[in-house]
Amino acid sequence: MSYKKLIAIGDAHFRGDGAEWPKLYGYLGPIPKEYKSNFWLTKIKKGYPDELEALHSEFYKAIKDPVVRSYNEIIEFRKKFSFPKILADKIQCSYENYALKTEDITEILPFFKMHCEDTNFKDVLVVCGIPKAVKNLTYNQEGAKLANITIKFLAINILLIKEFVENRGGHFMYMHTEDYPVELYDPKLNTYLMDLLPFLIHQGDLSSLLTQAYYWRKFDGRFYDAGAHKEIANQLYKKLDL
Repeated sequence: MSYKKLIAIGDAHFRGDGAEWPKLYGYLGPIPKEYKSNFWLTKIKKGYPDELEALHSEFYKAIKDPVVRSYNEIIEFRKKFSFPKILADKIQCSYENYALKTEDITEILPFFKMHCEDTNFKDVLVVCGIPKAVKNLTYNQEGAKLANITIKFLAINILLIKEFVENRGGHFMYMHTEDYPVELYDPKLNTYLMDLLPFLIHQGDLSSLLTQAYYWRKFDGRFYDAGAHKEIANQLYKKLDL
């Protein structure tokens, strides 16, 4: 199937965060030696996965000001080098991005509805990045106890986005960005599974699309750099089988 447009929605990974590295270094000006490209990447490679969040915080605390001053360059790099943009180029269609920096799945659809003026999605592919399930834990009060309804909560919110896109004539696909909640794909636990599976791009998160060589290409400790974005786009293009 051919598309005239690709729209990316979802979390910061689908927004293109990280694609500004390493080119952004050329715009930061003087920064402490330990945070320059080669030195910092060595530290990232030596860090354990559970240390990356702390390294992410350390990185931006140390060079926050020059990064903030480079806002315009960051936006331009993400427009050019993020994997959704590269994917759109491979599909040979136009491209729009309405993803945002969120870990709350309920914020994705309202943001998309508010900012996208187009109401006709005919021949449009909308790809969505789903945030961590652990950041969307949801409970219902049942008497004196709390019942975990996270699986149902995630499934319903993905389906709401799908319905919004399809009701406007578009085609919807999604994947998880930083985790892959296997319970969501257990037919015994998720009564909505058959409604979700046809729209799942990949059974895994972004890291599972990459070889180990790409795992440490996270200059800020969390988001993949431009080289990894390019490979993610290549893998997604194969998965979409266009």
